[in-house]
Formats: sequence, C-alpha cells, structure tokens
Amino acid sequence: MPGVANAPVAPGAPTPQSDPLADFLRSLEPRLQQAMSDSLLIYRNAPRITKAVDKKRLIFGEPTTPLHLIEWTDIRCPHCKHLEDALSEMRRVAPVGSWSEEARHFPLDSECNPHAQRSDGSGVSCLAAKLQICLAGDAKEFNRVRGTMFKEQRTLTRDRIWQITTTDTKQRKKLESCIKSPQTAKTLREDIDYAIQHKLEGTPLVVINNRKATALPAMIYTMIMVMGRDNDPGFKVLPPPNTQP
Repeated sequence: MPGVANAPVAPGAPTPQSDPLADFLRSLEPRLQQAMSDSLLIYRNAPRITKAVDKKRLIFGEPTTPLHLIEWTDIRCPHCKHLEDALSEMRRVAPVGSWSEEARHFPLDSECNPHAQRSDGSGVSCLAAKLQICLAGDAKEFNRVRGTMFKEQRTLTRDRIWQITTTDTKQRKKLESCIKSPQTAKTLREDIDYAIQHKLEGTPLVVINNRKATALPAMIYTMIMVMGRDNDPGFKVLPPPNTQP
C-alpha cells in the first residue's frame, strides 16, 4: 500500500519542526495527494448516519476505539481484495486500540441482492456473504475464511468455499442450516439496505465514524492516524480538491 509501509505508527505529539500527518502526506506522490484531497472533501460532505457498533460484526479492534470503520464487500470484487490487503497491513502497523473494523456484505448478484443488476448463476457471491454472516462472532475464523476466499477469488466455486470453511460434516450441516435461515436472509437485507442509505456506488463501500468515505488506503490510514479528526491541521498541506461535493 503506497506510503503506509514507511508511515509513522502513531501521530504522537507534533513538534515545531514536525507534524507526522503533514510529513506523511508530503511523502505521497502528487497524484495520491490529489486523490487524498478529493477523498477528504467527499468525506466532509457526507451525511452522518448514526448507527451503533455491531459488536458481533467486529473483525478487528474494540467497539470503543476513536475510529470505527465499516466495510461492505463482495468476495469476487477485485477492488475489495485490494482493500482487504491494505487493511491487513493497517492492522499490523497501526497503534493498538486506535481503530476497529466491522464487516458487512453487498453481494453483486441479483440472486440475493435486488440492487444488483445481474447474476452469473454460480451463487458464489451469495453463498460467501451468507456464510460470513453465519461466521460472525468468531473474528479469527471469519478472517481466516474470508482471507482465503479473497486470495482465491478468481477461481472460487461453491465447492471450494466449503472446502475452505470446514471439513467437519457436523459443522457444515450447522452452517448450511444457518445459511438457509430467515434470520440470515434478514441480516443480509439489512446490510444491503444500510449500504444503500450511504448511497453505495460500487464495492467496496467504506464508512468511517458513520460517514461515507472512499476506499483509498491512504485516506483510511490518515484518518486512523488522527483518530477521525478530518479537520486536523496537517491536512492543510494537501492541494485544493477538484471533486465537487
């Protein structure tokens, strides 16, 4: 992920000579600085849709962290995989207790999502979304299964999803029952409806502290650095935005 590998792990206390946020932003190439500026404008103009943290859906961090990120993904979306790779790096380098991550789902398949325009008939996206809902509450297992599915997204099949998830017959039957349950269907509908409230324009959708953001990794990382303060003085080093609100 551009810039993050060499970024400071915490903003710390700025000195007269150095502002960690400003230093990080200056280290980015001009194209990325402009993207950051545009992303910040989008975030600042996004309406706040207040919703409590769903502790069961947390896959990283604690519900009381200064920055709470919600992501909506589709397991076959390449951009979603790139975001997951970037977030994985952020989990490694960001200070403990600085942010949390909540996973939600927006399968791009009309078989289970009325807002999707088509279906490829494979059922992969719908199965993956429902299975992840059924794995909620066990962050370690959730992340293992989802991480492997993302790695294999180009060749993923329904059979392979089950091979990744479990080889235990009893566990599979339990999960199959969960996938078919009305409650799982209801949870998926709620995820989809919540995404639409934030005016989803494609996956992945990222919401930071109840406001729609962009999936730009540098944007997410800087917001973690400043604990969600989009008015931090360090942002002043960015060029003027060229994106209209």
